[in-house]
Amino acid sequence: MDPSNHSGVPPVAAGGRGPDDRPFPVMRAAIALLWVLGALCPGLAGCKPGSVALPPLETVEDPGLRGQRPPPMVKIKVKRSVSGAYSWDLGGDDVDAILAADAALRRSLAAGAE
Repeated sequence: MDPSNHSGVPPVAAGGRGPDDRPFPVMRAAIALLWVLGALCPGLAGCKPGSVALPPLETVEDPGLRGQRPPPMVKIKVKRSVSGAYSWDLGGDDVDAILAADAALRRSLAAGAE
């Protein structure tokens, strides 16, 4: 150990980096220069406001769709027992839709059992 070094930190080897050396100082300067040029000259990027003419958007209204409501939803909760049998709970506001959903489920299970 060097007797003149009283801090206890070993000296930097020859050709190595010291504590104040920063890697790639030229690269950092180049990035900073590009950032400043980009901030000062936004026209260099090639995207100028109004350089691309877009056609106006067309809105089409169908008068038949204006007053229609979506069909009432049927909530289906399917359950499977330990023996493999299926059952379900149906809920909703429209009784006809609930009965139609029940019939469709029965048909699909009957077709799957064959």
